[in-house]
Amino acid sequence: MPYASQELTDGIIKGLRDGDRELQIKLSVFKNTGQVIDALGSIAFSLVIINRTLSLLTERMISIDTSMDRIDYSLNKIGGDYL
Repeated sequence: MPYASQELTDGIIKGLRDGDRELQIKLSVFKNTGQVIDALGSIAFSLVIINRTLSLLTERMISIDTSMDRIDYSLNKIGGDYL
């Protein structure tokens, strides 16, 4: 298999040296496609981070809401005892 990839690499280099315009265009398309894939990967990674951040914020808000409910219950209980 390494021999086949070396042969392919040699063919690409020879094609570029000979000015094979079709090969140059194909390589340009592959390069641009690779850049698009890299960009999409970066966007996906950013979305994962945003999703995790929102999940943590939601968990924190639920925790705060639960704490406020406990405080409210305690204040009502104290108020009820003294009324």
